[in-house]
Amino acid sequence: AYQRIVKRNKSILSLDPETPGKISAMLDENSNLGVLNAVCSVLLEAVQVDPSPWHSASPKLIKVLAKVANKELSRDHMYHSIPHPWLQVKCLRLLKFLPPEDSAASMTMTDQLRRILDSDSTRLNSDNSKNAQNAVLFEAISLINVLGGPLPVLQQTAVTQLGKFILA
Repeated sequence: AYQRIVKRNKSILSLDPETPGKISAMLDENSNLGVLNAVCSVLLEAVQVDPSPWHSASPKLIKVLAKVANKELSRDHMYHSIPHPWLQVKCLRLLKFLPPEDSAASMTMTDQLRRILDSDSTRLNSDNSKNAQNAVLFEAISLINVLGGPLPVLQQTAVTQLGKFILA
């Protein structure tokens, strides 16, 4: 419901200066996937208006992405053996607006992007699992392209993965 309110009236986010901190804190405090998905949806709407007050969420988004990758969150939302693809896509999309500012978060994000690029969707059985994996892969490639310069090795890997996808 909050996401609909934000979509209709973007100025609501600027009413309380503590809103960005409160919403970002929910990424740390929660392991409930419904809450994490909802928070990421609200953040996606908010950062498109003005990303500057939301930069504190960047390291938290990277931690959520790492938790998903390491399967530390509930296995209830595995989709054809892909862990929480919708949450991964939202986190990657958010990181385009909120790139990491410190080196530790940047290294963790690079590791997660490398993990995503190294996943091989050709060994997956069903079209649904391939689609989910490819959605995460394409969002990771998009993030790498947005970040550009600091990730030249990942850019080469992304080009290779795109080539494999096109030839498949």
